Amino acid sequence: MKKIVGIRNIIIILLCITIISLGIGFSYLSVKLESLKDTKEDFNISFVEVITSSKIQGGEFVPALTYDIMNYGKTIKLKANMYAPRDELSVKLVIKNQGTIPGEIISIVERPDYTDNDEDKKKIYPISITHNKVDGKVLNPGEEIELNIVMVFSSKEVSIEQDFIYELNIVASTPMSQ
Repeated sequence: MKKIVGIRNIIIILLCITIISLGIGFSYLSVKLESLKDTKEDFNISFVEVITSSKIQGGEFVPALTYDIMNYGKTIKLKANMYAPRDELSVKLVIKNQGTIPGEIISIVERPDYTDNDEDKKKIYPISITHNKVDGKVLNPGEEIELNIVMVFSSKEVSIEQDFIYELNIVASTPMSQ
């Protein structure tokens, strides 16, 4: 009889230890799950800053540039005024990954496309626009890249004031390797 009571007490003690262990394990997993729930993956590649690098005056008036960052930083609208041959504007657009996951710049969509479309180029002639390519660049969280734009009024033309709007849009996604 004493042997049966001893075995029964051992079983009860083991069950109590098991219940306490399960409670501790459940508490630990709850805390871990709560911390994982609070971490969000955020995707946000956008224009964050416009820096006018240089303004070269070819005539009586200084070329001017105004800008507006719109659409949560996905679109930037530049309005340029150029007045005479040899006018030049250089602009740096800072693109930053403000998210928590890496992102890839698929392309920069230009409206109108003054760099590649011949019909659009004729609309602002004698001004030409060039910029570096950032297509395919992968930005890690917090990383930034510069899109350098140069607008030049051809020195072979006569002075006529040119005002135009140049809109750039970012198309980005998460890299396929993820």
